[in-house]
Amino acid sequence: MTAGERSRLPRATLPQHGFSAPGTLALHDPPSPGAGEAADPAPPRLAPIGADAATNTRCASAGGEDDAVSLLGHRPGTLAVLAEDAELYNLVLGDELRKRRTGRKWTRKNMLDQPGVEVALQTLTSYEQGTRQATVHRLVELCAAMDVLPQDLLASVQLRILGREPGRLRVRLPVLAASDDPGLAPMARWAAAMLRHPGHPLEVDLEPVAIEPMAELCGLGPADLVARLSALDPRPAREKATAPDVAARPRALPDHDTVSITARRLGSRAALWRTDDADSALEQVAVHIRGGLHFIALVRSDANSGSEEKATVVAVRSAEVLILGSTSFAAQLRSDLARPDCPARLRLTPLSGPATPLDGLAPPLPTATRNALAEAGFTTLAELSSVGETRWNGVPGLGAARAKALASVLRENRRRRADS
Repeated sequence: MTAGERSRLPRATLPQHGFSAPGTLALHDPPSPGAGEAADPAPPRLAPIGADAATNTRCASAGGEDDAVSLLGHRPGTLAVLAEDAELYNLVLGDELRKRRTGRKWTRKNMLDQPGVEVALQTLTSYEQGTRQATVHRLVELCAAMDVLPQDLLASVQLRILGREPGRLRVRLPVLAASDDPGLAPMARWAAAMLRHPGHPLEVDLEPVAIEPMAELCGLGPADLVARLSALDPRPAREKATAPDVAARPRALPDHDTVSITARRLGSRAALWRTDDADSALEQVAVHIRGGLHFIALVRSDANSGSEEKATVVAVRSAEVLILGSTSFAAQLRSDLARPDCPARLRLTPLSGPATPLDGLAPPLPTATRNALAEAGFTTLAELSSVGETRWNGVPGLGAARAKALASVLRENRRRRADS
């Protein structure tokens, strides 16, 4: 694929690459904290900016056990996941086809009107719902109609299933910075330096061309470096994907074309983004949570009926959330997070303690505090108790004084439960 072809295609937002573009062997310069003499010096590079052609060629064509490019493209378990769980693959592939179609504002009938598309409406529907496998010929036919390269579509499928693009290794900077592996010490120092700069992504993608020079800095072989970095990921390896229950997959929305999900900061009317399906919404929510946003309001609207359903996502920990709300939309989000094929890599936090309503606490909450919490979607003591005190500043109308009063009430209720 030429650079011109790739530049014409819309790309999904992905984690920032931790290294320079292919063709160089340098780390990106860390972001400068500010201009002027008072600014702290930027952390040193881990590799020189320049590299001769022989070095680049050697890195790109290395063979045998130390072929880092092959290791990144065929990480253990990757092919097994894609081959053994055809049902999951078909579901994600169908969803990616639907996203491309709705991204062009086409209904399925509009799609069938495109030159070169020779499938029945029912067949296209079954492709998008993942209940029927598309042949290579049909997949190329549909991609051509939407001006999408098939390899880019398949790369998006792999990204959703495995959490990374082909040929790249994703690394979480906080985990790398905390590593006590002496062989990774240079990279751990670099990760710690990156995290000192506000707003830097918590995840980076390591490109194959950067692996060999980084391995040299660490005194390791490329294969050893890839293996050690892969072992740092705290998320359990997917040795074998679990096939989703297709019958249990939510299908209440007839076509999705009339439905949209809007995300907002809690208490704001400005939209952060819009999408048309719950999986995409949860993926975007996960990105916001990693970026430090603790409360996200989601609204699902149906243009046909004019109805709206609300849910609030609360970041309890880095990968644990509460879904607040009694609507069917909130129930669907909770159900989606419990699915083994959910691409968001989030999980529901378990609730402990009694489901005491907000107006039944003793001592009681001040009325204004209770109203602010109810507006955010909280209904019980168990929900309140699962959220740390440092998160309350994200609730509109809950200033420092009310947050302090809330913390006092929660502590007293915990003490009474312990004594009873």
